[in-house]
Amino acid sequence: MGKIKKRKIRVLKIIEPTSGGAAKTAFDILENIDTEIFDVSFIYSTIRSEKRYLDLLPLLRERGITLKEVRMEGRINPVSDLKAFLEIFLYVKRNRFDIVHAHSSKAGFLGRIAAKLSSSGIVTIYTPNAMAIYRHYIYKILERIATFATDVIVAVSDSEAKDILKNKIIK
Repeated sequence: MGKIKKRKIRVLKIIEPTSGGAAKTAFDILENIDTEIFDVSFIYSTIRSEKRYLDLLPLLRERGITLKEVRMEGRINPVSDLKAFLEIFLYVKRNRFDIVHAHSSKAGFLGRIAAKLSSSGIVTIYTPNAMAIYRHYIYKILERIATFATDVIVAVSDSEAKDILKNKIIK
């Protein structure tokens, strides 16, 4: 009797920007995730990116990670943000992920909302990597709205954890 092949856990990681600490965290995970257990896809934007991370994209592809570029601007832009959201939403809906893990404010908001609207069964993880809530009050409002679509928040520092609690960016 043959072995029963276990289905891999389908994971989507999303990031904007592809630079700084957010990129380091995301790429560290992508370079080390067990692709025998996880079927991984990665959505990224090249608008705000560092060459050293873009140079890693072919290596991720060699590891069997599916790559998809979605144009995401750093600042709030309703037209381009809606376009990015629709692209992410359709990608999530088509690929039926088990987990969506988004890094940074823009990708975090778009990814979590897209995941929950496409399927209530998706587990959403959000790693802010320095929250944008102090740049403008609208960011705090958006973060609070996105809490309905957030299952887990991962703070990368004690100060970030305190900001999350202080600003009620939790359910």
